[in-house]
Amino acid sequence: MSNSMNRALIVGINHYTWAPLRGPINDALAMASVLSKHEDGSNNFDCRVLLSTPQNAQRVKQLYAEHRAPLNFATPTVFEGASSEEYLLDEDLITEEAKNFEEQRKSAGLRNVKVSSKEVSTDLLMEQTTKLFQHDADTVLFYFSGHGGNTTIGGTLVTQDATEHMPGVSLLHLLNLATEALREGRARQVIMMLDCCHSGHLGNFLLAGHETAILSKGISILTSSMPLQYSVERNGAGLFTQIMVEGLKGAAQDLLGEVHLSALYNYADRLLNAWEQRPVVKIHTDRMTILRKNKPELNIESIRRLPAYFPEEDYVYPLNPENEDTTYEQGNQNEHKNAQDEPFKYMIQDFKELQSYARKGLVEPVDEEHMYFAAMNSTGCQLTTLGKMYRKLVMEGYV
Repeated sequence: MSNSMNRALIVGINHYTWAPLRGPINDALAMASVLSKHEDGSNNFDCRVLLSTPQNAQRVKQLYAEHRAPLNFATPTVFEGASSEEYLLDEDLITEEAKNFEEQRKSAGLRNVKVSSKEVSTDLLMEQTTKLFQHDADTVLFYFSGHGGNTTIGGTLVTQDATEHMPGVSLLHLLNLATEALREGRARQVIMMLDCCHSGHLGNFLLAGHETAILSKGISILTSSMPLQYSVERNGAGLFTQIMVEGLKGAAQDLLGEVHLSALYNYADRLLNAWEQRPVVKIHTDRMTILRKNKPELNIESIRRLPAYFPEEDYVYPLNPENEDTTYEQGNQNEHKNAQDEPFKYMIQDFKELQSYARKGLVEPVDEEHMYFAAMNSTGCQLTTLGKMYRKLVMEGYV
């Protein structure tokens, strides 16, 4: 039983009869795997995963052919000569994370994840998104991977039974659900992450002929592309989601091991250049929610010792050759025969810790390029701007 007060609905739709995708199911499973648990195995988000199936694809295809015109979304390249069912069941297209997911869940490692596979209709997606926001939670997260539509009233999450006049669930409807939940106190924070074409529409309203983002306090949005852009797949997964999963696993973490939405965006922004899809972030919040906790880059107790080395933020910690243990390994046995005794032993230990700070950008040598030379030439080291921030966090009891 989970004690988490964070709730997530994660949706992946592959099975579009007219334009099948190969990444969304893999995307949804990968996101559930990384969001349901922190790196240490403790519970994070209670996840409900909704995956598409091809069970009624033939019926949808018939209705579509008889009554509807093509929809306005990107059509991916598929394997020549393959039907949608053959294409979607090709196990070579399933990522390793998706293959491992069921084994993890069965071994009780992911008890706070429930997966269902159904035809994801407009009615079903509206029902599930409504349930997502019905009950109290600290943080509510919605993730979608599939086709995105571009309509005259904004963006749409395209469902399997999409038609010309009812292409799916509108992004405006999703935003209204989130706004109502925040207003009525059922959620403290709402995070929405979309990996689909035209996803940048989320949060926008048309005012005086221009799209303007309007968000209630507590809403954070991260999308894979701008309003008029497509989102791409690579190697059986959404490019944007691959970046998100890497970031959540640690590539976007801070020194404390925490991953925030702003850091995820910064990570994606660096990896997607001006010629590719551009991620979009929209945030209206007074606090940044921790999306995942990983192993800290530095031991927490080590970070808490910063004020002991630097009693003032501009203090220069003095160094000398006795701090560098290689001195004792290069023939100066007589001069340093007490290297393992007090105070030499602790001077060496302190210097090693200061070097670890330097490797993470918290400390820098004074008037030298490397810490080694700062010790050999008896200068010193000082806090960087980042180091001063972490020292302040320690002093104020936040670390």
